[in-house]
Amino acid sequence: MLVEAIRSAIQKMANSDLRGGVVSLPEFSRKVGNTVHGIRGSVLPSGSLKFVSVLGMLMHLARSIGSRQIQHVVASTSGNTGNAAADIFQGTSTRFHAVIDARTPPGKKDDLVRRGAEIVEVRQPDPTWIEARLRRTSELVKTLPGAIDLDQYANPGALAGHFSFTGPLIWESERGQIDIFVAPIGTGGISGGTSHFLRRMNPRIATVPVDCEGSVVLGRTSGPHLLTGLGAHIRCTNALRAYTAMAGMKPHIVTDTAAFREAHWLREHDGVWVGGSSGAALAAISEISREVQGRRIFVALVDGGESYAETIFNPAWLANQGLVI
Repeated sequence: MLVEAIRSAIQKMANSDLRGGVVSLPEFSRKVGNTVHGIRGSVLPSGSLKFVSVLGMLMHLARSIGSRQIQHVVASTSGNTGNAAADIFQGTSTRFHAVIDARTPPGKKDDLVRRGAEIVEVRQPDPTWIEARLRRTSELVKTLPGAIDLDQYANPGALAGHFSFTGPLIWESERGQIDIFVAPIGTGGISGGTSHFLRRMNPRIATVPVDCEGSVVLGRTSGPHLLTGLGAHIRCTNALRAYTAMAGMKPHIVTDTAAFREAHWLREHDGVWVGGSSGAALAAISEISREVQGRRIFVALVDGGESYAETIFNPAWLANQGLVI
């Protein structure tokens, strides 16, 4: 039952060092000329802020379907959403199916297996990877008994979770002293829900959506990219909801190289290990800092870098991709 999973997730959240996840980044702050703090999703049970997104989506689904019995939950995911759902459903009577594709980092796939997810891997883009995953997700929901789609692309609970949790946590930890909030736009939950809360508390806070080259989310041309966790090839409902909640500064589009370079830099100089989407947000801050100085900036560090040890933190992999970091 979904209620069983929700109770488990809430208890896991209560046992986490959530306030310890709010960190200062002194060396990065000196580099960009602004005071930069961040929230590390790696302290959450599944290792990413998507844990909050999934909890919010499950709460929305529970309200929507009432007492209906759910035997299977299916989700199209590039890794973090699946890991959060797998962590929440582990040990419950509900089976979780993660629909991934061939680009999923090996570390993310290993995490899914370790948490008990049933892996369904799409091996060919049709016509894009995300569309192939969504088609397979729809097929599973139709064929599995008592199945439901988590649907991180349209489920409004993804934003509601961060409006109720991440936004207040940031606001309280910073005592409201925030000028700019920066987050990868992704599928919209983290960026949209948090931005909506912060701007409700203070409309003068500028919220900056970050996306990558090759993504269509902000109306640009579709193209290849190596970043996962952002850079969709469809314009999903939640990302559009997020974009309308963010205001005050223009969106920032970053390259794979810029994102990976900042992730490496942060690990070396501030000792904080983050993934590529967080690196993208840091790259955007570096660009913003050419325009503004002396501001208090808060950044969403969506996940840790451990799951990317074989990819963006692997010199051989970077060389194979033709990247110099």
